[in-house]
Amino acid sequence: MRTILCFLCLLLTTASSFSQWTWRNPLPQGNALNSVCFTDTHTGYCTGYGGTILKTTDGGTTWSALSGGTTHTLNAVFFTDAATGYIAGDQGTLLKTTNGGVTWHALASGTTSHLNSLFFISATTGYAGGGVDYNNGGLIMKTTDGGSTWTSSLIPNSSFFSSIFFPCADTGYVVGRYSTSGAATNEGVIAKTTNGGITWTTQHIVRNWLSSVFFTDASKGYIVGSFNDDIILKTTNAGATWTLKYAPGISAPRTVFFTNDSTGYVIGSSGGTLKTTDAGNTWTLLSGGTSYQLISACFPDPSTAYGVGYYGAILKTTDGCSSWIPLSEGDTHNLRSVRFISSDIGYAVGEDGTILKTLNGGSTWTKIPSGTVFGFNTVFFTDEMHGCAAGYDGYSSWDGIIRKTNDGGSTWTTPFRSTYISINSLYFTDANTGYAVGSHGGVVKTVDGGDSWTYQSGGPADDFYSVFFTSADTGYIVGAFGTLLKTADGGATWSDPRHEPSSGLNFNSVYFPDARTGFIAGEGGLIRKTTDGGVTWSDQSSGTYVDLRSVFFSDASTGYIAGGTSATASQSIILKTSDGGTTWSTLSFQSIAGYFTSVFFTDVSTGYVVGTGGTILQTINGGTNSIGEVISKGNSFSIFPNPAKDRVTIRANLRIQGEILVSVNMITGTRVRMESYRNREQFEMDVSSLAKGLYLVKIRTGTTVETLKLLIR
Repeated sequence: MRTILCFLCLLLTTASSFSQWTWRNPLPQGNALNSVCFTDTHTGYCTGYGGTILKTTDGGTTWSALSGGTTHTLNAVFFTDAATGYIAGDQGTLLKTTNGGVTWHALASGTTSHLNSLFFISATTGYAGGGVDYNNGGLIMKTTDGGSTWTSSLIPNSSFFSSIFFPCADTGYVVGRYSTSGAATNEGVIAKTTNGGITWTTQHIVRNWLSSVFFTDASKGYIVGSFNDDIILKTTNAGATWTLKYAPGISAPRTVFFTNDSTGYVIGSSGGTLKTTDAGNTWTLLSGGTSYQLISACFPDPSTAYGVGYYGAILKTTDGCSSWIPLSEGDTHNLRSVRFISSDIGYAVGEDGTILKTLNGGSTWTKIPSGTVFGFNTVFFTDEMHGCAAGYDGYSSWDGIIRKTNDGGSTWTTPFRSTYISINSLYFTDANTGYAVGSHGGVVKTVDGGDSWTYQSGGPADDFYSVFFTSADTGYIVGAFGTLLKTADGGATWSDPRHEPSSGLNFNSVYFPDARTGFIAGEGGLIRKTTDGGVTWSDQSSGTYVDLRSVFFSDASTGYIAGGTSATASQSIILKTSDGGTTWSTLSFQSIAGYFTSVFFTDVSTGYVVGTGGTILQTINGGTNSIGEVISKGNSFSIFPNPAKDRVTIRANLRIQGEILVSVNMITGTRVRMESYRNREQFEMDVSSLAKGLYLVKIRTGTTVETLKLLIR
């Protein structure tokens, strides 16, 4: 199996305003990818959620992030030659490159409808399909001047088009979703033109949405779709009639592609693949499927294909889909909490018993066994060996569990299990004394390092979401409907310290940078601050209405809040204050297909946010949108010779001003060498003392962190 290592060299500062936060999991990134296109067997492009554009020049071994200047979801990519390509996306987004993706510029589409598909029949003439307005119909756009101008056609009895294909210059087909009387249906629609898009005729064919269309010649074509059933349609008379076949053994077919007149493939979103060698008369389910959820596929040659999909999945086959090789790596379970015990060692926990651990400052994360398939909401370590992870231990959210490790996560025990309290937050005041809070107003305490837990009287029965202590005796709990409790006697009693009524909004997280100054982050963009130990609180302006889920201060002045909403259009956010919470600014980062759940900083510069889909982002400069930073297009550093025996040379693509820290780490994360340089473009390192094997070389400058792979022979 391929390892994650081949992607470590991609963890660069991308050429965009999102360069302050770097993907650490999944890799090379975790946003859903909607489209893939290859211009030759080595060079390809992927597009997806949050304005994601990726490029490979080595057949998918490594991928670099490109900047399109937008955060809109990008749904389709199409290249007319090696240098010239187009991207279509939500809100009428159209982009064009003439230099192989190095730069992209926006085209005037004249619409705010979502554009889902692209097809060019020549260097200058192309089509885009999409639409979201059920009353006006599906949208088809055409250009005859390489994208400079576009004309639009609205097709009645359709709501949107998913795929477009022209088997010849004048004749083309679009497929999508049918609508009637201004309302979308669960049925599919096919539209056809025979005059280069001047007019289109529609057919309402089947009771399924249609997702992809492909023609092998002017007469013979194929369409796949799903909703009520998983289907394949075939025509041998240019769409005059279509025959229906059911897609056996795959779920939600998303892509149909033929490599010649007879051989074709249907790929489902569940990863299943069907193959035909007799022009679609019969289809066989291939045994070498994948569990990855795929959205789009491309065949640069008859045996080689690339598939992309949810959570940044990228896969490759070199044997005609008989087997797939993952080109992306990383755990994609939703993460709910992150915490570091040192600058190098950290943990992130989440759904399905997920515990991820890093030994190298977040450069790589390894999944470690937790002994449970249920979810963790919180994690807390008191030193490198001793820690607890807690959450729920059943199909009911009432069943709670606390797991403990004494060996850095290698093994775990269960000192606490409840059928009434699921645990949402942990906090230890020292190696022995800790608190856990959760549902139904539950509070439990340990005085023996987590080996045993006893119930305490918390207060109201509302759910508790966060606990924080400022000293051995003084602590705070926040929770549902504006719940706030304080203890001054080590948890023996809890009461509400406020003189004003609750806001009624959920309080999700509490943090005190000092004994009297504290912050609450909550529902609907709520931020509250106290300077008198919780007696009075003032509202702070967050500038957002999305839910704020986690607050953390790296020092008395500098704090961060992460969150987001899981509504129809997921929205994630990171806020920062540099003046003790008086003002908060929104930080830039690459949008994610979900939201953040936890934030943690190991120092004033280095921090992490985690969230849905296994997302882990890292910053090494406090997340600030600095001016004049080094922007990397491709790899910032190279290392040679590689493999090496005695000495290696590390070269930057430009002269680096200031300190350059270079560490050599074993795959386990153990550091074996550390060197410091200043104001260099190239430098040498003696590696003759290293044993044979694979190492990770981490290069840190004032604005970037890059990790390279080095083989010692």
